[in-house]
Amino acid sequence: MDSASSLSLPLSYYQILGVPPQCTYEQVEPAFADRLAQAPRREFSAAVRSAREHWLREACTALGDPVRRELYHREGKQGLLLDSSHAAVGLLFLYELGEYQTLIERQREALAVADQPDTRLVLALAHQALAQEAYRQGNLTLAHLEVEEALEILRGGDCLKPVQQELQTLLKRWRPERILQLLAGAADPPSPQRQEGMALLAALLAEREGIEGDGNDQSGLSREEFVQFLQYLRLRLTVAEQQELFEREAARPSPAAQYLAAQAQLACGFTEGSPQCVRRARGHLIKLVQRQDVNLELAVCALLLGQVEEAQKNIERSAEEQAVDYIKNLSQDSPDLLPGLCRYTDLWLAEEVFPGFRDRRSGTYTLKAYFAHPEVRAFLDDPQPAPAPAPEPRPARVIASGASSGTIEPGRLLTPVGAEARRRRANLLSPQAWSVAAALVAIFLLGSGWLLTQRQSRPEPAPAARPVAPPVQAPAPIAAAPAPPQAAAPTATAAGDNQPPTDAQIAAMLKNWQTAKQQALGPEHRTAQMQTMLTGSPQRVWQQKVEQSRQAGEYWKFSLKDLKIEQVADRRPDRVAVTAQVTEVANLYTDNQLRPSRSYDRPYRVRYSLVKAPAGWRIEEMKVLL
Repeated sequence: MDSASSLSLPLSYYQILGVPPQCTYEQVEPAFADRLAQAPRREFSAAVRSAREHWLREACTALGDPVRRELYHREGKQGLLLDSSHAAVGLLFLYELGEYQTLIERQREALAVADQPDTRLVLALAHQALAQEAYRQGNLTLAHLEVEEALEILRGGDCLKPVQQELQTLLKRWRPERILQLLAGAADPPSPQRQEGMALLAALLAEREGIEGDGNDQSGLSREEFVQFLQYLRLRLTVAEQQELFEREAARPSPAAQYLAAQAQLACGFTEGSPQCVRRARGHLIKLVQRQDVNLELAVCALLLGQVEEAQKNIERSAEEQAVDYIKNLSQDSPDLLPGLCRYTDLWLAEEVFPGFRDRRSGTYTLKAYFAHPEVRAFLDDPQPAPAPAPEPRPARVIASGASSGTIEPGRLLTPVGAEARRRRANLLSPQAWSVAAALVAIFLLGSGWLLTQRQSRPEPAPAARPVAPPVQAPAPIAAAPAPPQAAAPTATAAGDNQPPTDAQIAAMLKNWQTAKQQALGPEHRTAQMQTMLTGSPQRVWQQKVEQSRQAGEYWKFSLKDLKIEQVADRRPDRVAVTAQVTEVANLYTDNQLRPSRSYDRPYRVRYSLVKAPAGWRIEEMKVLL
């Protein structure tokens, strides 16, 4: 056989069958049957499938008979020499053995011998496997490069469009984490990685149709998970980046982006002495005033523009009694409310606005410095036309609890700041719980920059925090300042923040997990609910199971018969260990054909370790017991 038209691979018959050299003759036939049942992906051609069966059968024949095995050893074959028609099946055997790096090293040689769709498919799958391993190890850059290499291989042969789409979907599922990684580096000067991160973010928002949108970006993120992503994203963005981003998003229009754009413009205007930025912030806020009480923000803008009378009108318009009382108390000896508003502005910007920007968190900025800026002095010395007054807000309408209007869940768009800010604000908040129907309370919190999770005592006097405003009809964007969230958590926390879950709540959680499992391993492989219920190792393991099932063209149909809690141990407010018996019918389908040999109808016992996360209870560990 001409070596230029053949491929030599380090494969023995033992490796092909997946048995050790010490195996008995009786072990060979069952190993052959198992390997034959492990069919390759359906995208491989009939020729490769047939060649694979041929080599498996030949290995079984050679190793299953004492005389033939002796002959095989005597010949001393050190590998397989395959011509172009069988090269792809040899590569497939290496892939099934997990020899991904060996495959990559032979990539150029393999394509020179047999440049066929089957060859390109197995090489692309090797890159995909390496990508998934890199992802599990937290190396998103390498994972991204491996998937891109897999796509390049398939595009080079202009083949296997469905597999290309699958790889594109994988990149999009990893895209949020990739964005966070790219934007974690230095922001000044902007690097190519940072520019790539911002471009990916723009594409993601476009596919989701904005912050409040319902578009499918193929990331698998639920609305709550997307909100958590935005929480961490803002910590990595500068004022300039947030200005550009949220100004663009506000044009959709997006009430959420409108408020965030106002925050970015205020942060820029105050720290850089730019009244024009403050005026743009005021313009965004005026568009929101009909939906929500943003009068204190407007009062701050008016103060920075030197419009004291307008600022006073905004304060009087505000329905936030505690904050207004604080401002008035500090202004008792003054003919106007200027002293209290100045103190409120300094603290509000320092503790709630600037922490949301990576390049403003560590600086010290004051009203004195702002008004001393030459551009501000020139602006104030030049007579300005009287600003158009903000329209009177319409009465907020209450939405029935549980209504869905494309809103963002309250309390999710958050950016935490220091403990001191939490202590100061904790004693000033209204004790009323948030209404779930107050759809965009979260947007104010994203601008404000922190989430108060429990009430604490106040160590020193502080400005009155802004009480939560009445619930509004979606898409009303802004509520004032946060009150402690007391609504039920997404899973089960009705027993109270400091109380361990009851048996009934644990049973409900585990039944929810069974539903999530059915969705993840079912025909559509929907993982959104699964991702919200798992954390740590189980989340990675089950995501891998789903991916393997999808690639193999498999899915399960589960029917839960019964779930019994046998034992609850180590019951604590933030952790609990549970042993349960699950009885279910599980049918496996491959290429829409039932596989009775791998289906089952029986009970089994599982030990779960449940931990309490900010978004509710999650499964941290699970182990099937004998």
